[in-house]
Amino acid sequence: MGPLAPELPLIGRADERARLLANVARGRHTLLVGPIGAGKTCLLRAVAAELPEAVYVPHVQPIRLSLLGLAETLHGRGQLALADGAAAPEAWAECARLLGRMTVRELTAVVVANLRARPTVLILDALEAATPTMAPILEACLEAAVVLGATRDCREGLRKLWWAFERLDLPPLAREDARTLLWSTVDRARISDPALFEATVLEQAAGNPHAIVEMARQVPAEGPVALDAIRALQHGAGLRYLDLTPVLLLVAAGLVAARFDALGHGDRDLYILAGSMGALFFVVRVLLTRRAGR
Repeated sequence: MGPLAPELPLIGRADERARLLANVARGRHTLLVGPIGAGKTCLLRAVAAELPEAVYVPHVQPIRLSLLGLAETLHGRGQLALADGAAAPEAWAECARLLGRMTVRELTAVVVANLRARPTVLILDALEAATPTMAPILEACLEAAVVLGATRDCREGLRKLWWAFERLDLPPLAREDARTLLWSTVDRARISDPALFEATVLEQAAGNPHAIVEMARQVPAEGPVALDAIRALQHGAGLRYLDLTPVLLLVAAGLVAARFDALGHGDRDLYILAGSMGALFFVVRVLLTRRAGR
């Protein structure tokens, strides 16, 4: 299912790659966790390319299409049998027509039975798209094969699913590894000021491999890269956002305390002021929440 070659050069992930391969050897499910661009897909594809028994699934949503894609891969390897062990038609189009008539539960049973029939390493990317209704299907796959997965975050509704994995967090690249990745994608001779270019990219990318490559692609494809082009490089990976939740909670608690204090001392002016500020605080909070959700 999809090409198995890494999308980016695999730099600075030797320990994580070795850990994945070691876990496969001992039959341990492993879950890569990291933000967008951390290199999860690149690492999974690199590992898949080293394992003849690996089947790479780029997405699990929608689940029916993912199961059909997995069945197509197994069919291409000559590993697919239909319900009750019946041989699958040689032509995938005919086989797909038969599988398309099945319910998701029946299709899951067929796929799981084929995964169980011979040793398979199932590689599931983009598991952040999984939903609680998909959990039984994914858990059945975990029982039938060794699974390597990747997700941006572990959703609360799928806690039982995450428990089946050994979690492996992908940290940002070390500065030396980030530097190596950068100069593996850009010809240094074309950069008018290599030191400025390197500092600009590494600071904004903050160790995110995808951000490094994307910034490298912002430079002109041909000719020398001038200082103006270097200074214009931008990426949001290095931005840091301030969490105002504790501040808002303190403000709300202060307003409530002020109203109780006003009641205790019979201070009507303070009571009215605290109530007005509380109403204003509520309106501002709603506006901020809506803006952040866009």
